[in-house]
Amino acid sequence: MSVLDLLKKVKVQTLSFEKHPCRELEQEQMIHYLNGLALITNEDGTVCEKEREYLSILINSFGLSEEMLETFVNFAENPDEK
Repeated sequence: MSVLDLLKKVKVQTLSFEKHPCRELEQEQMIHYLNGLALITNEDGTVCEKEREYLSILINSFGLSEEMLETFVNFAENPDEK
């Protein structure tokens, strides 16, 4: 990936969800929302790279830790364990 492509990606990530309505939610509600989205991404039995990237953008725009991505993916892949 070129530097220009990387900069475009960062710009999209930064601006894409700047006014997302879930940014106004409490952290627990954001987590429920993201768990629900993660479940939808796993509807076909796999969470692909583009779906992970989308979740990652949301996580960052909500001010949550990037490390939470794997938590959401794991929840989607094993929802009965919680």
